[in-house]
Amino acid sequence: MIVTLLWALNQLMYTDLFHDPFEPQGGWQILMASSYLPMVLWGPVLAAVTWDYRRRTRSEAGR
Repeated sequence: MIVTLLWALNQLMYTDLFHDPFEPQGGWQILMASSYLPMVLWGPVLAAVTWDYRRRTRSEAGR
């Protein structure tokens, strides 16, 4: 979760400071950013699913 937060802050704050002339522009930039989205969301989604599984199995065991 911390790595995801740091990556998001890095992308929001430092994108304009370090301009790479070979960085894709326009639609290619959107395509590249959207291809990273599943990888960035993997940590929080896995944590949410694990927490929900733990909650469900614990409540079923208590019945």
